[in-house]
Amino acid sequence: HLLTHDPQFAAIRYLAQLQRQGSLLTDFIAVKAPYQHHLKALVQAVHDEKVVFFDTETTGLNAKQDDIVQIAAMCGETTIDLYCKTDKSLALSSQIHHITEEKLAQDGQEIELQLKKFLDFVKDKVIIAHNLAFDDRMLQAHLAKHLPEYLQQYQQQTKYCTLQLTKRLVPYLESYKLSDLLQAFKLEGENTHNALDDVFAG
Repeated sequence: HLLTHDPQFAAIRYLAQLQRQGSLLTDFIAVKAPYQHHLKALVQAVHDEKVVFFDTETTGLNAKQDDIVQIAAMCGETTIDLYCKTDKSLALSSQIHHITEEKLAQDGQEIELQLKKFLDFVKDKVIIAHNLAFDDRMLQAHLAKHLPEYLQQYQQQTKYCTLQLTKRLVPYLESYKLSDLLQAFKLEGENTHNALDDVFAG
């Protein structure tokens, strides 16, 4: 029946063309400048060296119950590697990120201090993470709990997810795990589940 409705058929073809070029219709809806595509803004931010890659390691997957134990970020050649104290058990999570209670006792600081350091580092820059949704959810929950006065500042920053960008720009890969992407694109780096290593890999 679409063949008898030329406008609808043309719209479907146009949406398919957008998707093949890594764009979605939502990129142009409810934005101030519809001709300023968000990917163009990302390219400009990279050119201006105003991009921060970051990652977190946590005691679990529940943003309301678990704690952030590491925040790492990189902008150009500058990095930060922040460890955060916690009273949560590391018995299970340390098997993944290999952060021990001894490490946190030696290098860990209060979460409020580490969050402020992170926010100072990423201020006025574009933030990028692989699987951003998880890290973003954890950071917002911790800011709401520990530094609510800084939550709006963080929420207003421009953010990109390399997982979603890769799915859009290079569709139909078998896996979009960071380790698999490094291998697929023959890139240097190692996905060790240590936040700083993952930032370099990202």
